[in-house]
Amino acid sequence: LRPDLVAARVNLGLAYHAVGDYQLAVADLRQADEENPHLLATNLFLGLSYMKLGFPEKAIPALNQALMIDPSNREAKRALATAELAEYQYGKAAAQFRKLAAADPDKADAWFALGQDYLELAKRSTAQMTAQFPNSAWALRLAGDVLGERRAWNDAAFAYRKALAADPAQRGLHAALARSLVHGGKTEEAAAEYKAEISHYPFEEPALLGWAEIQLLKGNTHLALDAIASIWKLSPLFLAQALAGFPEISVPAAQARRMCSELEQLPTSPGREFLLSALYRISGESSRADKERLSFLRDAKAASASNADRVVLAQSSCEQHQERACVEFLESQRQLSLGGLMRLARTLLMLGQNEPASEAFASVYAQNQRSSEAIYWLSQSYLRLADDCFNQLTASYPNSWRAHELKGESLHARQENKEAIVEYQAAEQLRPDDARIHQSLGELFLDGNQIDPGKSELETALRLNPADARSLFLLGQLYVNEREPAKGIPYLEAALRYEPSLIEARPALGKAYLKVGKPDLAAAQFEQSVSIDRYGDLHYLLFEAYRDAGKPELASRALAQSQELRRKSAADDQARLHLADQK
Repeated sequence: LRPDLVAARVNLGLAYHAVGDYQLAVADLRQADEENPHLLATNLFLGLSYMKLGFPEKAIPALNQALMIDPSNREAKRALATAELAEYQYGKAAAQFRKLAAADPDKADAWFALGQDYLELAKRSTAQMTAQFPNSAWALRLAGDVLGERRAWNDAAFAYRKALAADPAQRGLHAALARSLVHGGKTEEAAAEYKAEISHYPFEEPALLGWAEIQLLKGNTHLALDAIASIWKLSPLFLAQALAGFPEISVPAAQARRMCSELEQLPTSPGREFLLSALYRISGESSRADKERLSFLRDAKAASASNADRVVLAQSSCEQHQERACVEFLESQRQLSLGGLMRLARTLLMLGQNEPASEAFASVYAQNQRSSEAIYWLSQSYLRLADDCFNQLTASYPNSWRAHELKGESLHARQENKEAIVEYQAAEQLRPDDARIHQSLGELFLDGNQIDPGKSELETALRLNPADARSLFLLGQLYVNEREPAKGIPYLEAALRYEPSLIEARPALGKAYLKVGKPDLAAAQFEQSVSIDRYGDLHYLLFEAYRDAGKPELASRALAQSQELRRKSAADDQARLHLADQK
């Protein structure tokens, strides 16, 4: 009746967005925007709809316009940061996330959200590394890091060895391999790898620290002290950062007491204080450990201040590995080469200045998007920033629902699901109306084959948020696994309507279609999800769908691809097992 009625056009676009018809939403909102480009809702939801359709580059102008209209709009800021992240604009996205956290009056929520945002930045950079540089030494090193975080030490060592084969001279790789070996109980091999690292890079602080740990494990007090003294000469700040977590490995209490006795006979020094702090703690003498710790930290602060007074801003400070002076010299330069910027970023990260380090790595990446090294260190800096946020959350708000949620996430990541459930239930008691808590609990219950409580939690999550794509997916997948594919299909279709990028829902929907006799629809879902197929299972399902749909040529091709993936994955797994048996 009134095609020129802009208000109706906007509201129709909003309605389409609300039910997940994003293409229709874009059509109406774009038309409304042409008529009146100064409406907040039009630009905000146009940007959000473009994001749902997977067009972040189109979302960014609309969201920027929304923020010009309302600079304080949190939804527009978060959407813009997400769009910038999708376009690999890491520095811009991180800055936007930090602004959101700074403006959040609920500081517990702010620390949690910012930590999650940094994790998303790390995940994005990790995914980019895997996609663009899958066989590079940096990608293999990143894979080793991820496996190490999961405590899969043998698999981590396998990845690091492959990285070393690709780039034997890469700084820090022998030390990374050594760390995975020592955690896997292979002390002698770890010692050899630390030696190899130090022989190539005598000023590599993490390698020297790892070497000191090995000496503690062997009971070699004087060699451990020598290694710590070497680090002290290079960077007291590095040692101060490392003190709380040293050593990572378990030293028997009786051996720690013996080494304490040996150290007590030696003259006082910062290295002695550092080791005594750790060894007294292991021995159960907490008051003496605290005394040594505080004494060491005072010495480190004084040494840093003294070094700062003697700083001469010159390139030689970097060449001589005077790290604090090197940072000040590099920061004083008007324009740095990419190599200088990378040196600055890595030194900042080593000194624990994680936020400026991440900004410098993002700047390196912006100037050279083909640098796998920059992507690797960018991911590492964001992971450290996430840890900083979560540490701040648990220290400042230990009994908040966010702290319990964080502990639940951490336990779930380590596959300690029973303990994770306890933490999520504590969070649920404090925050019963949060859909995400119920969704996480539901997923944990299903992982433990507790079907009824899992289903109940997911249904509660959907009652609180009917558009929660992950809850829809999990409930739909549950019905498919319980041999009720017809019940699962509507949930899975809704999950993909609300979140088209939820790729793991596509195989489940494909299986459901296949079971109800719709092979063409099944094939379409498998075609869109085979990129995540490692073992050949999805390609085999695609073969079945093509076969049932009467497409023998496509079926034959899918079967051949399935067999090749099975062969390759079996060879990789066998190589890892062989390596583990050898060690």
